[in-house]
Amino acid sequence: MSFPSDFIGQPEPQTTTQSSAASTTTTTSSAMASVGSTTTKSADGINADSTKPSPSPDGLSSGAVAGVAVGCLIAGILVGAIAAWFLLRRRHKQSRDSSSTREIIEPKRESPIPAQAQGSNSPSVAGGNPIIESDLAPFLLDGVAGGELASEVESLGELIYQHVESNYHLGPIQHSVNALGPMIAALGMGQHHALRPEYLAALCVDPNTRQIGLRHIISYVLFRNIDFQQPGENLMLPLPVSIFLESLPTRTRHENQSKGIPLAMSTWRRLSAFLLHPTPSERTALPFPESTANYQVRPLVETLDSFLQHFAANQGQKKHLEDVAIECAKLGYKIFSHPNDWQFVYIVDDDQSSHSIMVCPGLEKLSGRDGTWYSRPNKILQPAEWRLR
Repeated sequence: MSFPSDFIGQPEPQTTTQSSAASTTTTTSSAMASVGSTTTKSADGINADSTKPSPSPDGLSSGAVAGVAVGCLIAGILVGAIAAWFLLRRRHKQSRDSSSTREIIEPKRESPIPAQAQGSNSPSVAGGNPIIESDLAPFLLDGVAGGELASEVESLGELIYQHVESNYHLGPIQHSVNALGPMIAALGMGQHHALRPEYLAALCVDPNTRQIGLRHIISYVLFRNIDFQQPGENLMLPLPVSIFLESLPTRTRHENQSKGIPLAMSTWRRLSAFLLHPTPSERTALPFPESTANYQVRPLVETLDSFLQHFAANQGQKKHLEDVAIECAKLGYKIFSHPNDWQFVYIVDDDQSSHSIMVCPGLEKLSGRDGTWYSRPNKILQPAEWRLR
């Protein structure tokens, strides 16, 4: 077989492929020998480099990472301790500042009564109620200032004055002093009253002193029946309170001023006012329900009018007397729910009391807002008096 001349002398393709494969095989064998030589060196140098830690992927050794972790833990503990110390110090400072502010706002004007205080008209009780002072104080009802209460008492005194001037005549009456005396005593002005019923009856019979006598009787009866400290027989306070006071056993004056009774009564009063309030969260005085007039105010008016009707000048006298009694009852609700303890004063405090007569009672504060009773009553309003000639 003949071939073209241009193909003569060129190597065949298969021969070239085998030569390339052989060359590749030789090169790979050399590389493997080199790697094997390297591996052998590394194996031979294991003992020399075994003490060096292997580097982490981030470039830090495992020992360095452990050291950083321990340092961060210690630093965190120190920061927490410092923060706690500053927080406790701040709370302690706030507590001291709050105590100082309270002392400035509520200075101690009257000291608590010693256990054996003498010569005082108020009960002798030392200290207050810690439960009311700490836990319940922020929730119990609040009250107006003493000056505002005094103004309301004076306004009622003026209202009683206008009632007497407008509704009672100065003409002769059909009853004698001896007949009127028992009627006055039946109003609760008997043995516990400073003036004898017969003496008051004589004042009412005399046209020159009639209005003074009537003002004294009306004021005494109405205010005694809103007085929690010296309650009358026809109370115009909340009905549960009236029932409770009427159910108490009879005690002597000495017993009422000892054995913690005044403090217990004060605590009961404040808690009862809070629980009886329809919306105690408002912390306002107990509201006077108009329905109370039907079963508390009117019976008292009927009792009082059994005496006053002998001097009535018009038919509207009884209705006007009921309106005056309702205004007094509203004040009674306000004083009953007040955080302080109060009492009315019915006796003129002077050396010539036998020649003067009370026409509007005074007002005294007996305790602070925390329930601590004063060593002596704090006089807010002196009784209004009329000097007899």
